[in-house]
Amino acid sequence: MTRLNVTSRTLADLRRKRTKFESPNLRKFLLRRRLIERKQFSDEYAQKWEQLLVQQRDILNAAIDQVSQFRGQLLQEEQISQKMTRTRNLRYN
Repeated sequence: MTRLNVTSRTLADLRRKRTKFESPNLRKFLLRRRLIERKQFSDEYAQKWEQLLVQQRDILNAAIDQVSQFRGQLLQEEQISQKMTRTRNLRYN
């Protein structure tokens, strides 16, 4: 047998022996602790995700505001252009 096989068998045997002697209370405690850690990780992940979405929303809202301002400026320029065109046409008619 190779040394690796012996080591893996020894580890497996140790695990089996350890689980035989662990108390049910310890198992419950470890399980609860893992569940709490997962919940905390999930909560942190959800909070970070929410922060990212809020950030993106704010960026998109700022972009929408810029587009609205640009449209307003275009409308003003168009109105000025139409006034200038009317004035020229009145002079030549």
